[in-house]
Amino acid sequence: METIVEPQTYTYDQLTPTAQEQVKQWWYEHGAEHEWWDCVYDDAKSEGYQLGFIINDINFSGFYSQGDGACWEGQVDLAQWLKTHTEDSIGREAWLTLIREEYCDKHLGVSFSGRYSHSNTMRCNGLDWVDDIDGFGIKDEDAFLQGDSIFNGMRYTDLHNIIRSSGFPYTDPNDLEEAMFESAKDYADKIYQQLKREYEYITSEENLIEMCSINEWKFNKEGEMV
Repeated sequence: METIVEPQTYTYDQLTPTAQEQVKQWWYEHGAEHEWWDCVYDDAKSEGYQLGFIINDINFSGFYSQGDGACWEGQVDLAQWLKTHTEDSIGREAWLTLIREEYCDKHLGVSFSGRYSHSNTMRCNGLDWVDDIDGFGIKDEDAFLQGDSIFNGMRYTDLHNIIRSSGFPYTDPNDLEEAMFESAKDYADKIYQQLKREYEYITSEENLIEMCSINEWKFNKEGEMV
């Protein structure tokens, strides 16, 4: 009776350095074939929400070509953004009151377009402000604050003067809009760096060794999985 000799198999750490290089090349090409970015997306959306970024969609390309990057679309919540990106002050409270009183939109729309995926492809649709009067954008019939705040009974224009005199960094609606949009783009750059780190870890030898152990992968002497 003929004896069948089973081919010898090896664990990753038993392979020669040349065979290990073969496995590493295979892992680099195929280790990230699944939708590995989902966890990064979820974390970015959760963290972004706390910062005032309401993210509906994320797009990216990567990681080692010119033009690679990430972008996102959704909205910036004005009030939440002010609370997390500026210091507590009378000027900030004045802005928050104007937002609550619907002096302007409560959200800044953010989108992306074009063939590339990076923060410079992002666009904002701008904020709608009430009709201009006395240099501060407010209608005569709505000139006094009625809401429950420390500014109750004051003119809207008085709040603008408070913002200007308080040293608050954004005294003009256009300045505030620009700051929020630049912050949204910066967050897209941060998402890209998080994606890059995750990709580099997934395709790393460290992760390969861990996956070999968990899945009990075996290889022939050339480094091919058996």
